[in-house]
Amino acid sequence: MAKITITDSNPTTGELELSDGGRTKAKRKETITWKIGSNSGVKSISNIYPKTPMPTPFFSKFPHRDGSSANWKAVIDHDAVYYSEYNYSISWIPNESDEIKEHDPIISIKPSDESFLMRIIKVVTTILIVLFGISILFSDKKKRRK
Repeated sequence: MAKITITDSNPTTGELELSDGGRTKAKRKETITWKIGSNSGVKSISNIYPKTPMPTPFFSKFPHRDGSSANWKAVIDHDAVYYSEYNYSISWIPNESDEIKEHDPIISIKPSDESFLMRIIKVVTTILIVLFGISILFSDKKKRRK
């Protein structure tokens, strides 16, 4: 689960300080949560929405408020394209105001832990182990014949 915590804010510029620096890296099917830090200066998040057209597919569950809490969450689609990026905006309200501010971070999809290269390495290793086992069997048969 990718957890993004809002740690600080600037009501003048609308900028937020996020725990991941505003560049979230997530995997397919991963849940992303946005949490308001206790001393962040943020009263609430009013919306999380696409800033630019979203790569299709990207979310299987779009950003939404997590029940009655102030947190938000979304789920990355299982077919999201590796290395695709989602430019989005967080609409937020400062503690001392009712004026909506905007901040624009990015989510990018990273490959699963088992990338294509790792699968090839596993297949080649398995084949080498099988060939080694077969060569031992044949060498034992030759020794028994003598």
